[in-house]
Amino acid sequence: MKKEATINDGVKAFPGFPVVLVSTRDNIITVALVHRFSYNPFMLGIGIAYSRYSYELIKNEKEFIVNIPTVDLMDQVKLCGKISGRDQDKFAACGFTKVQGKVVNSSSIAQCPVSIECKLVDQLELKERVWFVGKVLAVQKEENYNAAKAVMIDRGNYLVIGEKVADR
Repeated sequence: MKKEATINDGVKAFPGFPVVLVSTRDNIITVALVHRFSYNPFMLGIGIAYSRYSYELIKNEKEFIVNIPTVDLMDQVKLCGKISGRDQDKFAACGFTKVQGKVVNSSSIAQCPVSIECKLVDQLELKERVWFVGKVLAVQKEENYNAAKAVMIDRGNYLVIGEKVADR
């Protein structure tokens, strides 16, 4: 039987999210608030706090690349989330190779097996952050990419996708 709970209990009950590295021309931000907003056309949303350096960059550049890291990049994912692009070059600090986007002017991360290029088409401004919604214009993906090796986050813990329990 369900009982009355707090809003915070609801937040904690929600399953984990994928962790991505969102890049602009010269910066990277670790993002756990990422979601498919539409399939046709394919659109992704990323939630970024107003205080983050990447907020200003995406608002001005009007494009971004969603890079999907795998567990072998865990140290860089964590480092990217701890340092600010206002203070140092995150590409250099993390040992990432900057690759010019195929369609947008943002830079992708060569070490990430998937890079999804987005053009900003909308934004939803909430109290603590903005959801930037980008139309997907191009995708680069390694042939042997395995989504089960993608990084997830749940209540401060990094995880990978669990076992398959059923077909859709």
